[in-house]
Amino acid sequence: MMKQLIILTIAILVMGALYIGYATLTFSPDPIQPLAVQEEAVVVDPKKEKSDALLSSPEVQARREQAASLIIQGIQTYEDQWAEAPVQAQFMRNTFLQMIKKGALPVYYPIMVENGQPVSPELLEFTSSSKTQVDPNSAIQATCGPSSTVMIGSTENDRFVCPLNNSDTARIFATGPGNDVVATGGGAALIDIGTGDNTVRAGPGITLIFVEKLDGETKIEMDCQDASMRGRALATDYPLPWTYQYRHFVIMGPQISKDALVISDNLIRDPVGGGALSMSGNCFNVLFAR
Repeated sequence: MMKQLIILTIAILVMGALYIGYATLTFSPDPIQPLAVQEEAVVVDPKKEKSDALLSSPEVQARREQAASLIIQGIQTYEDQWAEAPVQAQFMRNTFLQMIKKGALPVYYPIMVENGQPVSPELLEFTSSSKTQVDPNSAIQATCGPSSTVMIGSTENDRFVCPLNNSDTARIFATGPGNDVVATGGGAALIDIGTGDNTVRAGPGITLIFVEKLDGETKIEMDCQDASMRGRALATDYPLPWTYQYRHFVIMGPQISKDALVISDNLIRDPVGGGALSMSGNCFNVLFAR
């Protein structure tokens, strides 16, 4: 009896040892569960730590505050300048301001550029102090004088042939319906081409052309000298970026859908409505307000 009990005890010990050995060989730890406060383990990246420290540095924060202040001041200045804008330019005005506030259009522009020199973008200066409205009964209908700052078209075919503009003040053109001709005088200009078959001669001064409806044949004869921003450095004290290829802009109004147009080379065409916009040189950023 004692011998059987000893044999049974040894068998139990052997079986226990085998079980422990098997369990040891087949042991697999439970997977580590992430903490509830994070999705994945935190990995220390020395480069990112350095970048984060730079972004939070007092110098960068001061630059951000300077940029925000400049944007607010710029928008307020434009709203003040546009306060006396003629009725004919109100839609262009509203679109211009809305796009700026949405960040879809710059607040500051590289008005003065010199090869090899840093660029300091500025506000577009324009005033409504000198309004000139075309008289539809005039035989010439070209009434743009040296001091004219706002040119207002009639319902007829108007001609705005302006003298050389050497001032920093941009001229505003609101052509209206009809087949119109606009010659800006080479300085800065904001142009609402209206409707009809139009011809615009502009540049090298910074030029913004607003297209409310693409229902005619408009030709833009542009002096593209100094239009490109490639390779130009911004002044080190200017806190905002410049992300556009050129200094000049064509702005398609909110009624125009990009998907409805055919854009190729220097031609923008509406295959359904039949309107088209052609440019003598490819030196415009084309933006859509819609």
